[in-house]
Amino acid sequence: MKKKILVLMIALTMGVSAVAQRFEVIWETAFDNYFEYYEEWPDDIGYSSPGLVEIVSFKNRLLVMNDAKYQWFYGDEKYKIIPEYMYHEMKVINGILFVSFKDKIGVYINKLDIEKPDYLLAIDKEEFYDYNPDVKFMSEGMVFAQTSEDKLISWKLLGEGKSEYYNAEKTQELLANGLAEKVGLTTNARRTNFFFGEFNATSGSGPNYINIMNDLTIKTEKYSSFDGLSSFHDIGTDKNGISYFYRFKYNGKKYALDDPDNPIIVLIGILDPWEKEVNVIELPAGDWDPERRAGGLIARCSQCIDEEGNVYFTDCSKEKGVYQIKKLTNTWSKELGYSERIIGRMNANRIPLYEAKKTSAENNGYNYEHEYLWVLEQEEEWSKVRKVDGREGYVETKYIRFN
Repeated sequence: MKKKILVLMIALTMGVSAVAQRFEVIWETAFDNYFEYYEEWPDDIGYSSPGLVEIVSFKNRLLVMNDAKYQWFYGDEKYKIIPEYMYHEMKVINGILFVSFKDKIGVYINKLDIEKPDYLLAIDKEEFYDYNPDVKFMSEGMVFAQTSEDKLISWKLLGEGKSEYYNAEKTQELLANGLAEKVGLTTNARRTNFFFGEFNATSGSGPNYINIMNDLTIKTEKYSSFDGLSSFHDIGTDKNGISYFYRFKYNGKKYALDDPDNPIIVLIGILDPWEKEVNVIELPAGDWDPERRAGGLIARCSQCIDEEGNVYFTDCSKEKGVYQIKKLTNTWSKELGYSERIIGRMNANRIPLYEAKKTSAENNGYNYEHEYLWVLEQEEEWSKVRKVDGREGYVETKYIRFN
């Protein structure tokens, strides 16, 4: 696995503002010894390309990874060397940041100090061979990760930075004894991936609404003939439960990423899972246009969203000699009425969806920790909610976390 650099960006300015629907440059840095630019990959770089290869939003800040060196960037503080255990990848799941090191996983819950995570989870390398496990979920005070052999392992967070590791055999024992039912654990048909909660609405960067993909309606007339979101790639989900996807449009050419002279149009798909509707934003050709060669992109393209639904893309300009981060400000939440909704998220697992405002009533299924709910009526003891699949019912308000 090749080395990477972690870069911590400036604090974000949150909120919705009425601006034209196009990217704006919010940060750039010149090519130099820290942010190298190259068109032919050096032998010690390996399979990856230069540039800001990964980007996430955490605690109102953007974090990006770059290749080859161990530095990070924070506000006006220039380059700061950090210890060489920095290594693999980063992921934000339900507002918690996970950073993989060579033999540990850093868990950042309440603050961000790269060298001092809230928890540093030890990895038993004998179980994982060449690469670290893929963190999937955190619930019931436990972190779950998937190994290279498609098994689940876990850690119990004990508080004050201490944790207890459970290997695949022990984790499977816990799951078989009721933990799987409690967290809503399921697998796909090949049993090679794990999902938590209904619709996987609690896992990863955003919900996997695969169960409703065939029922989606694209409201943007120009793209109404698209086959759902099958040709789009997931970016993430905002605090209102709205999911974001992207794809590129190439003026009729199939392999435009291999053609430096073919301008790229960026499409952002905005999915409302409750109404099963998608609106598509088309950004002008050239608004995002990183360097390309016959073999494809030179600098990697990375994307993410923040809690407010602002969209970010990394970019590269050889002409200017800089790497950039570009932002598409969210104006659609207000325009489409999403900001008027009351959206809550469950703070507990397997809570019944009652048919009436009493615990003796019949229930119509369950709700799981971190699941998004559209709150139709809110009272002190009970809230009427709508789930993603359209079911409505009542949940005790104490189990809902409001934005």
